[in-house]
Amino acid sequence: ITHVGLDRRTRDTLADGKRVTWVELPKDADYYTHKNRGFDATTGDIVAFIDGDCEPDPTWLDELIAPFADGALVVAGATSYGGAVAPIANAIDFPYFDGETAQRCSISDAPPTVRNFFANNVAFERTTFAARRYPTIDRMFHGQCQVLALQLLQAGIPVAFAPRARLTHAWPDDLRAWLEVRLLRGADTVSLLPYLTKHYTP
Repeated sequence: ITHVGLDRRTRDTLADGKRVTWVELPKDADYYTHKNRGFDATTGDIVAFIDGDCEPDPTWLDELIAPFADGALVVAGATSYGGAVAPIANAIDFPYFDGETAQRCSISDAPPTVRNFFANNVAFERTTFAARRYPTIDRMFHGQCQVLALQLLQAGIPVAFAPRARLTHAWPDDLRAWLEVRLLRGADTVSLLPYLTKHYTP
C-alpha cells in the first residue's frame, strides 16, 4: 500500500493483523508514481491495482484474476459510482467500464476485450507491466492509462474485460472537486490527441 505520511497507529489499524508492505512516498508524488512504486514493492506473478477511494465487491479479486487462467496478460474491471444519480455520472466517467451496467447484463453481452482501462481496477501479468509501466507525462491528469493502453494495443496485447470485477468509486468531496476533475479530464482529452492520432491514423 502506497501512502503519504500515514502514522504507525493508522497503518496498524488498516492492516488489521494482515501482512502489509507499506511504501511511503513524498507529498508531491503523483498518482502514477504511486502505481509504479507500488508495483516495485510486489512479488506476485499477477499484480492488481485498486485505489483507496474504491470499495470492491466481495468477489472483485476473484473475478479480476480469473481470465489469467485462460492466458490473459491484462484484465480490466468495471467501476461505477453509487446512488440514485450514478447512471448519469457513470455514462460520463466510466462508459463501458460502468459496473452498474455490467451487473445487469449477462457475461455474453459484455465485450470480451476493451481498448482502455482505469488504473483503479486493472491487473497485469508481472512481466507485461514491468516491460512498460505507467509513462511519465508532464501536465497530464489521468490520461496515462490510455497511453499505456495504446502501447499494449500496438504490441498486440489485448485487454480482457471482467465485467463482474466491480468497484464502487467514491464521489468527489464537493461540487468544486467535481468541477476540477471535469476540467482536468477535459485537458487530458487535448493532451491525448497526439497519441491517439499517431496510433489510429495509419
